[in-house]
Amino acid sequence: MNDPFPAPTPAVSPFSPQGRLGRISLIAWNTAATVITLIALMCTAIFIPNLKNTTLDFQDIKLIISLLTLLAIFCFYLYISIIFSIKRLHDLNQSGWLSLLMLLPAISSIFSLYLIFAPGTATENTYGQPRATKGWETVFAWIMIVILCLGLLAIIPAMMQISNYLQ
Repeated sequence: MNDPFPAPTPAVSPFSPQGRLGRISLIAWNTAATVITLIALMCTAIFIPNLKNTTLDFQDIKLIISLLTLLAIFCFYLYISIIFSIKRLHDLNQSGWLSLLMLLPAISSIFSLYLIFAPGTATENTYGQPRATKGWETVFAWIMIVILCLGLLAIIPAMMQISNYLQ
């Protein structure tokens, strides 16, 4: 029946498509994945040979390793994004297969907004009990939300100057 104290949901790996992910948790995990990806990209960029003054010589092992590392980082980030989308779709009681919409450039932005703004199922659904949002997830998500809002506020004067320039 309706137990006021439901049994806690067993811990599921964040890298597994099983389980559910709320809005705040989605923003937090995406923020963490983005920060880790950016750090990995910066570390890789340090080792990429100076391409300005040289021709692309694919016999240069350093260049090949750098390019393969960039490809691996991209694939990891794509995998993580799809996994988080699947979990969020599960929270919305939708099939995880809808996450493949992220691969369509024109639809991915609208789909991402849907994942962020659509309220999840408050009770148990086909994919289990709702997952409790952890404290660090709330902090990470709000930091990201504040950064995005400040970024949008910073863009407005630049856009106004561009529009004035174009007139």
